Amino acid sequence: MIHFKNKSAFGLLEVLFALVVFGVVTAPLFVLYGDVFRSVVKLSDRAEHMIMAHQLLMTARREQAPTDKTFTASKRDAAQGIAIEYQLAQIEKMPEFKDFPGLCKETLTI
Repeated sequence: MIHFKNKSAFGLLEVLFALVVFGVVTAPLFVLYGDVFRSVVKLSDRAEHMIMAHQLLMTARREQAPTDKTFTASKRDAAQGIAIEYQLAQIEKMPEFKDFPGLCKETLTI
């Protein structure tokens, strides 16, 4: 039988224990990475929808006449399954707005 004088090397159990500890520490990081990736994709889609809504708003403002009291426009993107609608309407008669004749509201619906 061969006897080794150097006993300072790692044994098999120590290496397996180190791998188990490494796995326990890194497993939550992989879960966190997946959650962060999903949130980035969701926020990216939301930002793209906001950009499309802003583009529709600017287009609608350019197309309508300055004297218009009502106006509607819409934009649909079948690839993303999104529909954006713009509506210009006169504000109902309310006591708070009596000093502002011809006041209109713009509504964007995503």
